[in-house]
Amino acid sequence: RYDHPEQIKVKGKKAPAGLTFEAAARRYIDHGWPVFVLGRSKRPVANCPACRTAGPDHDKAGCACLTCHGFYAATLDSARLAAMLRKVPGGLLAIRTGRVSGLCVVDIDPRNGGQLDPALIAPTATVATGGGGWHLYYRHPGGPTLPALPGRAGIDIKGDGGYVAAPPSIHPGTGRPYRWVGGRGVAEMPPALRAALTPAPPPALP
Repeated sequence: RYDHPEQIKVKGKKAPAGLTFEAAARRYIDHGWPVFVLGRSKRPVANCPACRTAGPDHDKAGCACLTCHGFYAATLDSARLAAMLRKVPGGLLAIRTGRVSGLCVVDIDPRNGGQLDPALIAPTATVATGGGGWHLYYRHPGGPTLPALPGRAGIDIKGDGGYVAAPPSIHPGTGRPYRWVGGRGVAEMPPALRAALTPAPPPALP
């Protein structure tokens, strides 16, 4: 159990950060954020033998396996999540990002040169990661986003097809917890950041 006095407001509600993994997961589920369990190395759990050898027609999203296919295993079913936690003891709790959850997370890693830019990044719900970085949670803008902030080292974008480790997970490399800080709610993405993350339109056909 990880106790921390900070709280986060999610869609107008406060969710205490000092929760067990299962209780925290239920809070995320209550807010419509699909959750799943990563392995102890912060990577998705390996697929089962049947899924590893399945053909291209195998439906990852519809697969009934509990932990196969990474973020495709994310669920809003608290009982299914509890079963995942029992199957992967010591794993990390993760939230699926993108339109499915309504979240787009800016992942700032100072170890790779990532820095906050007040001209682009407005205050929002924030996680201090166990690795010394920051996860800034914004409402998903609704369209496609680039996987990284152009021209800025150490800033990745977790949108459709992505996920983030979530509190109260423990970083496998540092032993430090992920924790909510600041007590802010999930904000709309600032216009400047949204513009910077919007992919360029394809070239017009001749």
